[in-house]
Amino acid sequence: MTATAIIGSVRLHSRARPDVSQRLRVESRLAGADLVPPSLPPSAILIVRSVRTRASSDGKPDLRELRPHLEALHRRAARPARHPDLGAPAMVFASEAELVA
Repeated sequence: MTATAIIGSVRLHSRARPDVSQRLRVESRLAGADLVPPSLPPSAILIVRSVRTRASSDGKPDLRELRPHLEALHRRAARPARHPDLGAPAMVFASEAELVA
């Protein structure tokens, strides 16, 4: 099984009001990005509340800092099956069955 990243929503904050072209650039960059932390097992599910990143000069998210940030969130993620922490910035489940349970 190949690990994939699913992004539920993206919020853009900009000095200028974000327009449709900026949103499309961000979506395009994220769609082609490998955002899955290398240490995340293939059956695991990582849920992240929020991630902030700066934009590069072309207005797209700077993915060089995003993946290491996701890796750090994975390492510190709460494990609700063992110790529930609903306020945690990230939660990791060993499998889909654990998530549903």
